[in-house]
Amino acid sequence: MEERKPLSWRGIGIVAGLALAVLFCLPKWQVKQVKVDQGSLLFDDEYQLAKLDDEYRRTLAQILGGLGLLYGLSLAERRIVATEKTVSVAQESLGVAQENVSVAQENVRVARPAREKRE
Repeated sequence: MEERKPLSWRGIGIVAGLALAVLFCLPKWQVKQVKVDQGSLLFDDEYQLAKLDDEYRRTLAQILGGLGLLYGLSLAERRIVATEKTVSVAQESLGVAQENVSVAQENVRVARPAREKRE
């Protein structure tokens, strides 16, 4: 699997700026479209237009928040995978170190009688 770099601060700023621009511009455009499509018959009241704008904005904010949550979950998943790999490597290193200790202990056990015979 190919390693992907997480977004830099600049990338996060750009994404956040685009999200805010969409969050404020798109609902206004949608309300204007409704006014044109409906011929201003149902939405003559400014309160109703503001309420409709607010509903569009809420929906869009929830969608963007969900996308942000999914991105955060993907980052967390990548960190978990990296941590699991690190733990696996550490366990392998521990196994090698234990084998080295066993070999060293065996060498000491074998060398002790040989040294005692020389003395």
